[in-house]
Amino acid sequence: MTYREALRTNLPAALGGDPRAVERLLAAFRPIVGRYCRARLGGDGGTFLAADEIAQRACLSVLAALPRYPDQSRPFLAFVYDIAAATVDGVAGPRPGHPLDRLPAAQRDVVILRTVVGLSTEETAEAIGMSPAGVRLTQHRALARLRAVTKPESGTG
Repeated sequence: MTYREALRTNLPAALGGDPRAVERLLAAFRPIVGRYCRARLGGDGGTFLAADEIAQRACLSVLAALPRYPDQSRPFLAFVYDIAAATVDGVAGPRPGHPLDRLPAAQRDVVILRTVVGLSTEETAEAIGMSPAGVRLTQHRALARLRAVTKPESGTG
């Protein structure tokens, strides 16, 4: 079952308090949050324990905020993304020398959501409140900037 199918079939029941629907909804968005947190926070010593703990905290925050979702006038994916990003921002400092941290936040998150999390252009646009064309342009600019900051210096030696 895709994320969209799980959302369509489980969100209404989850909002109604059905614990099974809440479990299925969590199972649908947990991988997205996990990949996002791992990409933003990176690993430590070959493991992603800290990033996975933050992802768990973000998922619990989404579940705690779930009763407030109907008051939101935005897609559920944007609701989840905002909570995950705020959770990571609350604990993360820049990773010295990491190329993604050299990008502006919007560019960094577009690259992460598109290439690491695996969202489509439309899903990314939905999550961050941007048009699909804006996502494509932001991704293009971000990748060009990444190429520039990671390009090995050519010495004349």
